Amino acid sequence: MLVTDPTRDNSILDYICTNLRPDIAVCKVIPYFLSEHDLILCEFPLKNPPYTVRWSRIFSKSNFDSVELQAEYHVMKQKSNVSLHIVFCQVCKSDIDISNNGRSNIKQHLSKKTHMWAANANSKSSKLEIFVKEENLGSASMLIAVKEGTFAYHTIKQLQSFRSLDCTSKLIVRMFEPKFAAARTKTEAIIENVLAQEAQSQLEIDLLKANFVSIIMDSSNHREIKVVPLMVRYFDRENGAQVKLLQLRDFPGETSEQLKDYVVNILNHHNLLQKCIGMSADNTNTNFGGISRKVLNNLFSKLNASRGKLAIGIGYVALFLITVYKIRRTSYP
Repeated sequence: MLVTDPTRDNSILDYICTNLRPDIAVCKVIPYFLSEHDLILCEFPLKNPPYTVRWSRIFSKSNFDSVELQAEYHVMKQKSNVSLHIVFCQVCKSDIDISNNGRSNIKQHLSKKTHMWAANANSKSSKLEIFVKEENLGSASMLIAVKEGTFAYHTIKQLQSFRSLDCTSKLIVRMFEPKFAAARTKTEAIIENVLAQEAQSQLEIDLLKANFVSIIMDSSNHREIKVVPLMVRYFDRENGAQVKLLQLRDFPGETSEQLKDYVVNILNHHNLLQKCIGMSADNTNTNFGGISRKVLNNLFSKLNASRGKLAIGIGYVALFLITVYKIRRTSYP
């Protein structure tokens, strides 16, 4: 049995040269497996001594255990620990045998059309992991959520249309953040389910602290729909006088009785009926019974009757000044 150091080729040659004797044949070739990856042929001329040994390695099975090779071709992974000469390409999902030439086999595979097509397809398509939300948001995901919420707040602050968000969000994705996904539907959901709920909760806290409030209302026709917004005005010690939207809904009519029920129900819901000390509205017969306010069939009179005490009725001063200006302007020579 030949026992040598498999890591040193010279030990094999030294052993062969010192222990083997030539036979009748002119030349003798002895195969020797240095390891499971290397085969060495030792060729001995069988003439007169000294015997000159000529040896050659006829094949060497390359493997992927080189750190340099792994760093250079990071898309390649070792198939298993059993077959070190088989690597797996993560781009085109195929196995590569590198036992013959090692690096050359990998380069030959990278130049194939199938691999280049797969690499081109991967570069043009996004991974599904980008669109899958994790159960626990990290700092990056939380930052994107904050950006989307800020974008939604900016939209309602600047009174922009939801339809414009489909185009604007695509520009943001192209120029700034690929994971930004606040288009029309998502922004509308953020406003209704997050920002509106937070604003309503903050308004409830402020109204609970306020001792006195006044209401501002008007009606507006939007095609066939009559919209009646109800605003509340109160004083906050930190921010001063505040005017907030208390309710906005469509209305079937515009009679004083319908408006009274609408206002009283909203004030009772927020516990503001007894805190309300004033009402500001348009100078119409439905709201105040005209300028003289002698008619009782109006919203202001019925609201006082529901409260049990008088409130202050304030007409639109700006509208009054505009009307006076128009009248006086026509009377000038």
